[in-house]
This record gives sequence, C-alpha cells and structure tokens, in this order.
Amino acid sequence: MKKYGIDSLEADQKITDWKKNLNKILIDSFSIAMIRDQEERSENIALVTKNIEKNFT
Repeated sequence: MKKYGIDSLEADQKITDWKKNLNKILIDSFSIAMIRDQEERSENIALVTKNIEKNFT
C-alpha cells in the first residue's frame, strides 16, 4: 500500500465498513451451498443430486 500512497489504516476502515454492509443471510446461504456441493461428491450420487437441487432452488 505504501508503494501507491494508500494509508493502511484508512484502507482497513473502508474494508471494515464494507463488511458491515454485506448481506449476512446471503453469505450464509452461499456457504451452506458450497459445503453441500462438495459433500460425498464421488461416493453418493443420490445425495449429490439432492444437494444440487437444493442449491439451485
């Protein structure tokens, strides 16, 4: 940041403010969908299909 003349404290504050405005429910939903997507990926095709349907509904 020093190379570009950016104040690190100001940048940290802007990042903190940005994080406060994020939609936490949406982030949680994506997190759950990503975990489900990887669950039993190669072993249980029925579970994979069920999770794909949940994630896209």
